Amino acid sequence: MQTLEDLAVKYKTDKCLRGHGYTPIYAQHFGHLRREAITLLEIGVFRGASLRMWQDYFEYAKVVGIDNKVACNHKDLTIEVGDQTDGNFLQRVNAKHGPFDIIIDDGGHTMRQQIVTFEILWKQLARGGIYVVEDTHSSYMPALCIPYKGYTFIEYVKTLVDEINLNGKRASGTDDLTEMAGLNPYEQYIESMSIHRSIVFIQKR
Repeated sequence: MQTLEDLAVKYKTDKCLRGHGYTPIYAQHFGHLRREAITLLEIGVFRGASLRMWQDYFEYAKVVGIDNKVACNHKDLTIEVGDQTDGNFLQRVNAKHGPFDIIIDDGGHTMRQQIVTFEILWKQLARGGIYVVEDTHSSYMPALCIPYKGYTFIEYVKTLVDEINLNGKRASGTDDLTEMAGLNPYEQYIESMSIHRSIVFIQKR
């Protein structure tokens, strides 16, 4: 069976070790799902390389991409065209293809795009799902790091650390939502966060 790195090289995606180096990190987080019947959404299609990689890696998955334009021959791919910050568009995509077990934001990389897309799609992510934001070094790039609501994406992630830890507000070891009344969706449902170089994983409980 080919590794994720093998497939990244095969399809020439920049997620490979010679690119951003994300493949071993993804294998760490996604390996246990490889033979599960999951639904994956990736934002940012470009030439479709990573969508094809995911289709090969996840044996039984439904893989969907979204982009504001399509720059590839995509007869073998499922792609929806629209703005990643358009809540109505994202809800239509979720109604048609979701709920999603994995959501990967490899889209426009501006602070507004990363934050707004997360806040919309976190609600659409399945329980136990994983939300990923790639290329978070954009939070330090002058052309992209214009704050949204006062935050870069990395600064926003730091607030999520507070949300899930502040005063131990979430009832420990319970799924009883009546015990979590008054907590916001992040306090209630973020199970864990894993921050790597230029990529962030947020696990939903």
